[in-house]
This record gives sequence, structure tokens and C-alpha cells, in this order.
Amino acid sequence: MEKNGNDRGGMDRREFFQYAGIAGAALALGTIMPGRTQAAEAQRKEDFGKAHVIEFNKDTGTPGFWDNSRAPVLTIKSGEVVHIETGMHLLGKMKPGVTIEGWKEYYEQAIAKDPDVYTYPDEKTGAKKIQKGAGHHTLVGPINIEEAEPGDVLQVEILAIDPGDYGFN
Repeated sequence: MEKNGNDRGGMDRREFFQYAGIAGAALALGTIMPGRTQAAEAQRKEDFGKAHVIEFNKDTGTPGFWDNSRAPVLTIKSGEVVHIETGMHLLGKMKPGVTIEGWKEYYEQAIAKDPDVYTYPDEKTGAKKIQKGAGHHTLVGPINIEEAEPGDVLQVEILAIDPGDYGFN
């Protein structure tokens, strides 16, 4: 038998209510003292420095791959905030009502537009095959960080995620 009197493992009823009470108190304090929370958030925003916005468009988005020769769409200093607007698959062409045939047509157009990125010749047959990683998902960037060098570890903190009006899988 466990030290908490529960031979099934986990926590007993008393522990559960202790933790529930602590969680409830924390939630209550958050609603009772919103001024402190807002002040802390304001200080946090002030500490970050300059903020940037990258809008999603054909110049900032790339279809499913990173080309190392591509120039950065933005250069920032460490600690600056970047709001990145992302796009749907196929550089925003996937919208409610698009059929699978429409998706296929857009994807084939993307491959035809940049075949060296999307395809490679099969070693045995010479037939074109789709590159792993090249695809219909959309990436935004690249973003350059001043003074960062190859091999540096970068810390990225996601401050918020605002979902779009629709999605698909």
C-alpha cells in the first residue's frame, strides 16, 4: 500500500482537494488582482523593446521549404518582438470551398513553377520525384537576428497564437 493509503497509485482524496484548493485560490487571485497582472504584462512588453509585423504575402511566404539563398524578410535585434501573420497552404490559395481537385491543380502549378526545388531525378529511372520537405504548407521568413552566428542556440518565446477563421487537415 502507498504512503497515501491508496494502493492504486496516484493521489488520495485528501491530496486531490488540497491541490484543487490551491488551484482555485490561484485562479481567484488572478481575477481579484487584474491590475497587478496587467501591470506585469505592460512591464514585460516594455522590456522587449521594438515590435515588428511581418504580413503574409508572396514576398514573405515560401511554399514548404527554406532556400538558404533567400534574403531575410526582416532583421531584428535579440529581444525584439515579431508578430508573424501566417498563411494557409499553397501560399493562401487553400480557402473554404476549394476542392481536392483545386488543391491538386495549385500544387502542380507550384511544382511546375520551381521544379528544381520540388523535384529530383530518381537515380535508377531518371523519373522526377517530389523532394522531401518541399510541399504545400506555407512558411514565413526567413528572419535574421543581428549578432547571431551559425551554431548559436536561439530562444524563441511564443507570446500568443490567434487562430484563423478556418482550418483543415
